[in-house]
Order: sequence, then C-alpha cells, then structure tokens
Amino acid sequence: IKFANLAAREGGGYGTDGIIQAPITDFIHPDDREMVLERHLKRLNGESLPSRYSFRVVNRDGDIRWVELNVVQIEWEGLPATLNFTSDITRRKKAEEDLQASEERFRSMAEKSPMGIAIVDDNYRYVYVNQKFCDILGFEPRELQGADFVTQLAPESRDQAIERYLKRQKGES
Repeated sequence: IKFANLAAREGGGYGTDGIIQAPITDFIHPDDREMVLERHLKRLNGESLPSRYSFRVVNRDGDIRWVELNVVQIEWEGLPATLNFTSDITRRKKAEEDLQASEERFRSMAEKSPMGIAIVDDNYRYVYVNQKFCDILGFEPRELQGADFVTQLAPESRDQAIERYLKRQKGES
C-alpha cells in the first residue's frame, strides 16, 4: 500500500500508521487472499478483468467485514499499479444472507404444505408453484413456471378471479 486516505486508515482501525507500506494481503481474509492477489497480478499484467468485485477484509480488531472494490489500473512512479476504491458492504451482505435464508425457509414450508400454493406476478404469471398445487391441476412445476394463470381458469370464472386478484394486490380483502 503506497497511499491510503483517512477513511481507509480509520475504517480498518489503523489510524495514521500501520497501513502504508504494508502488503495488501495483510488485510484480506485468508479465504479470499488468493483470489484477490490473482486478480491484482493479472490486472497489473494487462489482463482485462471485472473492475468491481467483493471480498472480506479483517480489521485491526480481527473483525471480518465485506468490502466492494472498484479498481482501475494506473501508473505509479513509472510502474503499473492499481487505484482501489472500497466500500463497506457488510450490512448489505448480511441482509442478502438473511433474505436467502428466509426464502429457503419459505420454500421448505411451501413444499411440505398439504395445500396448493402459487405466487403470481403483476402480469398474471406463475413465479412459484408448490408440488401440491401442481398435483391439483395435473401439471408438472416446469409446465406452470412462467405460465399465465388466467389460462388455468374456467372461462366463466375468469372475470371474477381477475377482479379478486386485483383487489388483493391493492390490499383489499
């Protein structure tokens, strides 16, 4: 590290010293070091790589944080180098993990449910159907995924079903 602004030094808990001249790998989580170092070296050798990616860092207190790196290749003192902009995305990563766990719990409950369950988007297309729902209609899940739910309705029921669907979308009972 040849230069680090105040936010980079304080964000890692290093104050004004302890970061300049240190190898960047000292701050990267051990499980991510190889990937970050490989990308860094390839970029210095002129290879085209994505300029934005995320990985974990370890601050002075040993806390693990997720950062998103936006990197550009530059020249520093006549040699290839990188200019790195990092953003702490730890809260975003946690929210993504929580959402994924919640979706997995929902899917597990829905698949085990004795009732048919379907989720329909604003275009009347199935975005999710459980096996029981498919059994009731006599279809395989892959046949219904993305299909228009209106086509599954008896013609004499369509108008009423669409009207009720639209009311539910507005929060009405």
